[in-house]
Amino acid sequence: MGNINEKVSNIRVQVSEKCTEREKSIIELYWKFNGFEFLNTAKSIMETFEISQSQLNKLISSRGLLMFSIPCGSCPKFDDFQVSSRLNFKSTINQALTSNLISTYKCNFCISKEQEEACLKNVQEQKKINENLEKAIETENWLHLSNFQKGMLCNCFKMNFVELKKHYRPILGSDNWILFIESLETIEAYNLLSLQRNSTTKEIINYRYLDKLTSFKNEISIKEATTKSSFDLGIETNELKFRLTTNKDQHYPDRPSHTGTIIFNQKIVIEPGVEYIYGLWPRANNNLYLTLIPQENLERLPTYGSSRKRK
Repeated sequence: MGNINEKVSNIRVQVSEKCTEREKSIIELYWKFNGFEFLNTAKSIMETFEISQSQLNKLISSRGLLMFSIPCGSCPKFDDFQVSSRLNFKSTINQALTSNLISTYKCNFCISKEQEEACLKNVQEQKKINENLEKAIETENWLHLSNFQKGMLCNCFKMNFVELKKHYRPILGSDNWILFIESLETIEAYNLLSLQRNSTTKEIINYRYLDKLTSFKNEISIKEATTKSSFDLGIETNELKFRLTTNKDQHYPDRPSHTGTIIFNQKIVIEPGVEYIYGLWPRANNNLYLTLIPQENLERLPTYGSSRKRK
């Protein structure tokens, strides 16, 4: 049967010794091709020999397999294949060769070797990362972080990546979201976190750290009193956060869309001349969440405008 292409070799049909002369003729016509085109349609073969599609399929799969070899593009070895239908043959060829018939096929030996090398490389990379993480703890690299970055690192200890994003989304908003990304990258630069990224988009999808690092969280955490989560009596805060509940009677004339009552358990001090960042986010049942935070609390250096795009 000659080669379809120089990239596919040793093409032959395995015909069972149990075949009759009629069956041999059917099998030969079925597998006869020129280039990548089969010369006889299945329909013409069935009409000529008055057989059904199921009879033709059964005959080919049980007594007329096509066998061929594909050389490896990386070594002198080659792999052998056998197919029981034209569809299987074309599928195998398409997977092994590109559209312009330049072989990109790699044999099982080369694939296994590449996997072993990739695994070894990954182990070596992880070992290097762990060594850097260990060294960062020894040199107390958290001392180089801003208060905002220290707080984020401590939150990494108690939140997974999805939870961390949900936590900072209402605090930063879309205009300042780049601060979230760059803070994680800064923490990674000091080898306190190892960021995992999407192989295609390069977006951060997770992070990891040495468990040993959590034993230093008291040293990492901000020493000065924070007011973000504190609502003890007698303690002041300069941040305003509360939920605006939907007014059930808002459809009546002159009624507000959101009403309710609230008791603040601490003194809230809003200073004149201070620049505040405010946000309003939708919540379940059409409720809203309001925040008013001094810009300096986020320690945003430099300041980013809403038009800045991440490169």
